[in-house]
Amino acid sequence: IDINPPLFLEKIKRSSDPPKTSALTIQDLVSTYEKLKSYEVVSIHISSKMSSLSYSALEEVKRMVSDIDIEIFDSLQVISGTGVIVLETAKTPKAGGGKKEVLETALRTRARTGFIAAIKDLDFLYKGGRIGKAKCLMGKALNLIPIIGLRNEEGIVSPVGKGRTIKQVNQKIIEAIK
Repeated sequence: IDINPPLFLEKIKRSSDPPKTSALTIQDLVSTYEKLKSYEVVSIHISSKMSSLSYSALEEVKRMVSDIDIEIFDSLQVISGTGVIVLETAKTPKAGGGKKEVLETALRTRARTGFIAAIKDLDFLYKGGRIGKAKCLMGKALNLIPIIGLRNEEGIVSPVGKGRTIKQVNQKIIEAIK
């Protein structure tokens, strides 16, 4: 079913049980890798510090499909940053580069990639289980807009700052990016 972002956000606001992310299963990965037997594979994943799919599980998957040349790469990013790394590294084989060059590109791109965002509606963080009800209520009462980010190849999302107006938040984001 296709759904546009405003409708999706409205459904989340009204839902008492909003959608949550889930990790790939080991069987999903084995099945995917088995389709790639004739390729060298660089498998790029979100930050090992943010994913419930442990990197030890990924190493187990590699052992299960030992006849396939797979390199597991920790993006140290969340979804958008991981996407940037994937898109950038996808150019390397098209330009004639092999697995070594793909990994070099992934490392260079990871070093230049970050994430920063303002969370205007704290209900999303509360409903997603990222903050408790008390923090949600206090933040709303104080009219706080938290700024979060993932920088410096830490691999975790952490507070960057906060503001009370969009203008303040935008200025703090610009300062953080500089």
